[in-house]
Amino acid sequence: MKAAFVLWLLVQSVLMIGILVSQGKLEDGRSGWKERLCQAGVCIINWLDLMRKFPSHTASVLQLLKQLSSGKAGLEEVRLYYGVICISMVGSHLLFTFLCCVTEDALALYAAGIVLTIMLPAVRMKQLKSRVDRRKTEVAADMPELLDKLALLINAGETIQAAWKRCSQEGSMSRPLYIELRKSAAELERQVSFSRVMEGFHKRCGVQDTSVFTNTVLMNYRKGGNDLVLSLRELSRQLWEKKRSAAKTAGEEASAKMVMPLMIVFVVILLVVAAPGVMMMN
Repeated sequence: MKAAFVLWLLVQSVLMIGILVSQGKLEDGRSGWKERLCQAGVCIINWLDLMRKFPSHTASVLQLLKQLSSGKAGLEEVRLYYGVICISMVGSHLLFTFLCCVTEDALALYAAGIVLTIMLPAVRMKQLKSRVDRRKTEVAADMPELLDKLALLINAGETIQAAWKRCSQEGSMSRPLYIELRKSAAELERQVSFSRVMEGFHKRCGVQDTSVFTNTVLMNYRKGGNDLVLSLRELSRQLWEKKRSAAKTAGEEASAKMVMPLMIVFVVILLVVAAPGVMMMN
């Protein structure tokens, strides 16, 4: 049995080395091992023609990648995403095949490896969705503070464009909302129309709160003055209440998740304390 797994491992290794060697240098001149592995995965994806066979899944991945990349992702990024998953599955299969060569219960281990390898695409998809959800949560969390700043600056006499540019310079570089804010400010510097800038800002953020915000601004920015300031303050109040409600809900969920670990700890302590007494009675 081990001889069969050794032979199977050698066949897989030779095929993988052949694919890596056939890649040569990449189109941009890079030849690192990471780039070669990714390109090998893309080569396998193209050979299997998976993107055409699973169009609905491809469309879902493209939509998620667009939300993470501010709408810049295309089919090439989807192909690279599939390529990384493919090379991860190949690596996982090679690892479990190698382990089968050095262990006794090879068939059970190989079956477990097959199951875990098949689960990798679902795990990567879940991770991608988690990244998108985390980005949306960060955008929604920063919206009330941004509205307060804009209302304060406009009330002080600045135009919405000038207030927008100033807010883009003050926020954190790592927060997605302020990253999109800086992109919008750069578009304003290039004399792009304000309505087009706001529409692009909403599409890149992909959050319902930004949709309400952009509609409010576009309806009121021509008037300026108190109308826009009052609208921004009212929207800010609503978003602050929504943020507090979300924080309260998250706290309640965290408390509920802690019940089971606390019960397990309680049972363990009870056993540790009661075990000597029971043993003495026996």
